Order: sequence, then structure tokens, then C-alpha cells
Amino acid sequence: MVRRITRTPPYKDFLQAALHRRFLSIALVLIITAYVEAVLLAPWTSYLWAWFPVGPTGLRTSFLLLSGIWVLFLRIGQYHVGFRTSTSCLNGLIHNTLKMQTAEVFFAYFVSTAFFGPVFLATRSSSAQMNLIQHLGGDRARINEKPLFLGSYLFLIALAQSIFHLWRDEDRMVFSVDKNGRKKLHSDDAIFRQITARIPALIIQTTSASIIMVLVNTLVYHAVLRSFIWGWALTFTRPFYNLPRTSMVPSAWPLTLTTIIQCSYSGFLLLFMWNLSNVCFSNLIVREPLKNGKPLTSESKDPNGSLLNGLKSKKLSAKSFALWELSLIARSFPERRRAIFEDIERQDGPMWSQVCLICVNILKSIDTRLDACNAPAVPPPVPATTAAASSNNYEYRRRAYPPIRDNSIYQPHVKPATMRSELERAIGHVITTGSQTSTGISPIAKKTLKQARDRLISREHQEALAHEHVGSWFKRIALAVLENDFIGPFFRESFRNRFNAVVFGAPYAEISMYLNAASALSALSVASLSEDKLGKVYMDVGNLVKTFTGIILNIEHSKTTFPLHWTDVKGVRNTPEVDVVLAEMKSGLQEILGEFEIYASDLRLTPADVRLAKEACAEKDALGQAI
Repeated sequence: MVRRITRTPPYKDFLQAALHRRFLSIALVLIITAYVEAVLLAPWTSYLWAWFPVGPTGLRTSFLLLSGIWVLFLRIGQYHVGFRTSTSCLNGLIHNTLKMQTAEVFFAYFVSTAFFGPVFLATRSSSAQMNLIQHLGGDRARINEKPLFLGSYLFLIALAQSIFHLWRDEDRMVFSVDKNGRKKLHSDDAIFRQITARIPALIIQTTSASIIMVLVNTLVYHAVLRSFIWGWALTFTRPFYNLPRTSMVPSAWPLTLTTIIQCSYSGFLLLFMWNLSNVCFSNLIVREPLKNGKPLTSESKDPNGSLLNGLKSKKLSAKSFALWELSLIARSFPERRRAIFEDIERQDGPMWSQVCLICVNILKSIDTRLDACNAPAVPPPVPATTAAASSNNYEYRRRAYPPIRDNSIYQPHVKPATMRSELERAIGHVITTGSQTSTGISPIAKKTLKQARDRLISREHQEALAHEHVGSWFKRIALAVLENDFIGPFFRESFRNRFNAVVFGAPYAEISMYLNAASALSALSVASLSEDKLGKVYMDVGNLVKTFTGIILNIEHSKTTFPLHWTDVKGVRNTPEVDVVLAEMKSGLQEILGEFEIYASDLRLTPADVRLAKEACAEKDALGQAI
């Protein structure tokens, strides 16, 4: 009888299904926002058609939804986990400027603006004076500059929003943690209440930004863009309208009170839709990997196998969610914990052994990076080709002796005079004739040059032009720039950024992986005392204690000895991200020691190991001393 092989569903099947449900929730919020803005843009000549969804309001909603959906597409296509670990803002700018993802951000916001602008202009009444063409009588017409000013305003908003999007790294999925290093748990209702509570702040922020951008657009439009936009507007409209032949820019400015109000109103609607979409995406997409109050993999035919597949995933987002689910199982789901302890017949080893190995390797990656950073520089090896070449030269020099003479050794040998020998003799004579000849400049000439220099350049200027003074001048300028509160942070390589890059790696790092790995190991170890009937966990507890101790001590030692960069004028050794991971590892180590210290001898833990573990758990001050 042929044995049927059961396929383990991959973890991404359950994760993608959960993410799709969350995407639909975000799309629903976006549809509601587009409908509300469509109602606000209605002319209100009829109280029925102003809000009735089947009609002009529904059409406006569709176009506004097309405007907002581009931001949603952008977030779905570029979401990632982990914060940037660039050593400075300048390095991050250089690293990300030429990426395709950067161009996609600008493209998405510009296309969104291109859909929004015509909808807004089409809903303006004649009193707003936002028609592109103004008829003067008969077939005479002229271009109205106010819509051009509005278009410039909207596209400057798109440019500013794109830069702000990249600066804040809006595409990051933030796994927020509390003070104890554990993930904050929120129900769906709590998340929606949190979003609703942020709406007043969004309104204030959007209103202020729209007004500020009116001032910015006024300066940029009249200084740079006015003639350019006016020329292109004439080019596109002349084939359809009888416009004046002159291409001169109008003498009257388009900036009136009506224009300011219309620009601020359009900017408010566009920015509010973008900001609300980003807030909803950031809050709704990062929720607990639960479905109906149970872990995502609970519906799998092989829950442990699907979870293990996620833990081994090469995609950072899937691995982060799988580790989060493992931490939730270890803390809150006894049935799944027991299933992990009892699953011992897997192909690559028991479930606990594989989970333990994966989590330990994640934590040990910190140790590996710190050791690589603290290791002394190794001189580069000598290439084999260079060594071979040197040996060949040596052999060639051995064979370079002249042959043995066979003539009389008493006969004087007269070396023939050649041009080269005569030249060498002359140069040697010049060198040995004295210091005056060797210098090439007589003392009288030196004295004359010094007198001319003293007459043309004052002594103060001569001292200022000295090499050490020029270097100190550049140093003072650099320090003044670095100490400036507005410009300095852009160039500083702070201790926090550099140490984060060493501890967590680059270019992105997700600290929730380390938090959940440490939390899962400590919770499973403690729970194994009452739930692990086979005793598989007991054999690994001693190694876990040593691993946690070594990593904690290595991080604390490296934090106190890690050098400061010369641009770090503040010199503050503050690393909140590393401190959160340290706090979670210390908490986990304390939990393990609290339950297993009485079994230290059985776990092959010496008194020195226990003492070091307790020292690692102790709180340290800024100098690394135990409190």
C-alpha cells in the first residue's frame, strides 16, 4: 500500500490571507474618506444629489478613490519590516536616492495628484474663477492663471509629501513594543478607536501644512515656475482656442484671497486622504498573528510544520510574524506549547530542538557581529602571483653575476669611457662640491625672496596661511556645522546609529525578532517544568543560560568600549533599541534562573556560570557598573 505524503501548508498562505483581510479594511476606510470628500466637493444645488451615491457624487467618489488608491498600492508594494541602520542621515540619503523604490514614491504621489486636480477644478463654481479659459467676448479668449497656480501648488504638495514619506520611512511596518520589551496587544476595536482618536490631530496637521505650502508655492511659482508653466499652457491651448499671439506673462498676479482659499481647501482634502491612508495602513496591517483569538497556523493540517516553515523563511516580514506567533504561543496558548514539546518525530529533529536552534541563532547573530567589529584588523594576504614574481626575481639575481674571467688578473683593466659614466661622474662631483651648489639658490637670492614676501604679505597673514592654521580653520568650520541643531544632525554619525548598525546589521533591522526569540525561549523553558513530559527542553536549559549570559555581557562590554565618531559632537552613549533587547534578555534569563537555579548541577552549570548569569541580569549604570 502506497503511503500518502501529507503536504505541510506554508506559513505564507495563512499570513497572506490575514494581510488580505487587513488590506480590505484599509480599502474600506479609503472608500469612506473618498465619499466624504466627494460630498464636501458637491455644489449643493440639490440636497439629494449632493450626497446620493448614485450620480455625480458617486462619480466624484470613483475618481477620488483612484487618487487615493495609488498610495495604497505604494504601501502594499513597498512595505518592509525593520528600521534603517544608516550611520547618518547623509549616508542614508546617498544609499536610497538612486533606488527604484524612491522613484516609485514620487511617481505614486504625482499620479495621485493628477487624478485629484481635475476633480477639484470640475467642482468649482464660476465665483471661484477657476476656469482655465476665460472668454472676453465673441471668439476672443485668454488663459486664466489661477488654475495654473493651483496646479503648481498641488504638485509641490506631492513633492513635499514624497520627501516626507521617504524621510519618515512610511513604508516600514512598526512592531511597537512597550517598556518591558513585549508587543502591545490591541483588539480590532481598540485599533479603530486609536485611529479615530488621531483624526483631530490629523486635521490640525493637515490644515497647517496646506497653509504653509501656499506660502511656499507663492515663492517658488513666481521665482521659478511661472514662465515655464505659462509657456506650456499656451502651447497646449492655442490649437483649440483663439488666444492672443503674445507669450508674455500677465502683469497681474494670480494670488488673490479666493485663490488662497481654494488652494488651502484642495491641499487640505488631498493631504488628509494621504495621511489618513498612511495612518490606517500602519496601524491595521501590523496586528497580532491571530484569527478568531487563535494563532494563524491553528487551522493548518500541520500547525507546527507551518509555523516552522515561517520561522525558516528567508523573507524578513514572514519570519517576524512567525516569531511573533511563536512568542504568543509560548506565553498564552498552553495547548500549542504542549504540541511543541510532544512533536519529536520530525525529519530534521524534534520541534523544540529546531525552534531552539532558530531562536538561538537569531540571538547569536548579535554576538557574531560584535565579535567581527571588535576583532583586530587582519593584514591582507600576499597574493600568490606576487610571491612567485619575487622568487623569480631572486633566481634572476643569482644568475646575474658576470662569468669568471680567464685573462690575466695582474693586467690592469681600463674601463671604457661612455656617456653614462661621464654623466654619473659629473653628477657626483656636483653633489660633493658643497651646500651652495646643492641647494641651487644662493643666500643672496634667499634673502631677496624673504624681503619681498615680508613686504607683500604681513606677518599675521603669513601665520594664518600656515598649514596648521589652515587645518584648524577647517576644523572649526566643521565643528560649527556639526554643532548646529538644524544642519548638524544631517552629518553626524551618532553613537546610537553606529552601534545599532553593528548590533542589528544593515541596511534594515527589526528588533522585534530578537525580542520574540528571547521571550519564546524563556517562556517555553519555564513552561517545560510542568508541560514537557519527555524532558527534551531540560537538556538545553544549561546552554540557554550560558548563551543569554554571554550575549548580554558582550553587548554591555561593547557598549562601554565602542569608539565615538569624530562627527558625534554630543557624545551621548544612548541606544534605546539595544536597551530594549537587553531588558528582554535579562528578564528572560531571570525567569530561567528563578525556576532552574536549584537544578544547576544537573544542568551542568558551575557556580561560576550561575554567578556570571546573575551579574548579567543585574541593572547597570551608565558606566557599566552594577547598581
